[in-house]
Amino acid sequence: MSTYQNKLVAFIDILGFSNLVKESETNDSKAQMLLSSLKDIESFIKREEELYQFSEDVGNNTVSKLKVNYTQFSDSIILSTDIVVPEIDGLKFHNINNIMNMCSLLSYLQARFLNEGVLLRGGLTWGPIFHEKNICFGPAFIKAYLLENQLASTPRIVIDPNIISLTLIPTEYEDYDLYPYLMENTFKGNMFLEDESDGHYFINFMLLKTFKNNAESVLEQINRSINGMNAQDKEQKKIIEKRQWVIKEINKFLENRNK
Repeated sequence: MSTYQNKLVAFIDILGFSNLVKESETNDSKAQMLLSSLKDIESFIKREEELYQFSEDVGNNTVSKLKVNYTQFSDSIILSTDIVVPEIDGLKFHNINNIMNMCSLLSYLQARFLNEGVLLRGGLTWGPIFHEKNICFGPAFIKAYLLENQLASTPRIVIDPNIISLTLIPTEYEDYDLYPYLMENTFKGNMFLEDESDGHYFINFMLLKTFKNNAESVLEQINRSINGMNAQDKEQKKIIEKRQWVIKEINKFLENRNK
């Protein structure tokens, strides 16, 4: 039996984490904000797992089992989950529940931190990994990290381009005829948004009520955070550019919602 298992894997970087921790030394509200945000991720995962378990308990055996592995250390968050295709009497019940759940979790994660004025950047891929409790390593972990480090650039969780192009299809979906259709018509433009600047797709962080109910206040908070910053300063310019990208995406969301 192989040490690795193929999973959906996300690597997330909490931007500005060092400064937040430094500020928290003299401002406990910052520490409480980080603690509350990180604990909320665990609560979200637990609620989703319990929902799937309830479906199974009431006799719905065609719903994919859900188990999300979650590890956080310093400014990094690693999430992984299996893609499970239920099978009864040799008949497969294909669905995209596990992918949809991971997308919802990542959308919630970004929205939860955005509500606190904190930006995230990351990468999502699929492949071999060992991830149990706090032990995590493998090719998919490295790939997700490189997506965050080399491709994401802006505060987005970028999707592996090979997943988008269907060059990389999870083994569980290789015999699922609807998968290419679902990629084009369910994921793209809904859970995955295309960045007009480079054509890469990223997780829609504006998907859930966690963001939608606070969109205007989040926009105001981010606009306020860059007021007074010096665009001539190299480091401040980077911060301004990251926040301006988020402002652009939120403005697009609000324009479409108000049509």
